[in-house]
Amino acid sequence: MEECDHAYEQSVVKREYYLELLEKFDRYAVTAYAYNGTVLGYIVFYSNNPEYSYVSLIAVNPENQNEYIGKKLLKYCEDITRENKINTIRLEVRKNNSTAIRFYSANGYELIDNKDDKSFYMEKTINY
Repeated sequence: MEECDHAYEQSVVKREYYLELLEKFDRYAVTAYAYNGTVLGYIVFYSNNPEYSYVSLIAVNPENQNEYIGKKLLKYCEDITRENKINTIRLEVRKNNSTAIRFYSANGYELIDNKDDKSFYMEKTINY
């Protein structure tokens, strides 16, 4: 995860609860990496209810952005979600992260609600 840690306002690997987060992902989430001798990007997602999958983390190494890696990682999440007969993928994005909001919008995600004063929820409906 360190290779792509720049993608977050607060470093994932330096968060107080990082080890707890890794344990949770290991138990409950699907983690996929784009790899070419080094980590190019990754996505972590899970579903703990039958209504939607939830993207916890997605990041692409800055040297590999604009190579469609993020799009491919989202598509992988969509494919797994579809295989499990779930119609919706949800994620959280910082309100000040206009690049991420544009990226998700371009990939079919829509703003659905405010999480709090710093974040939005975005969602995409998929057909299975």
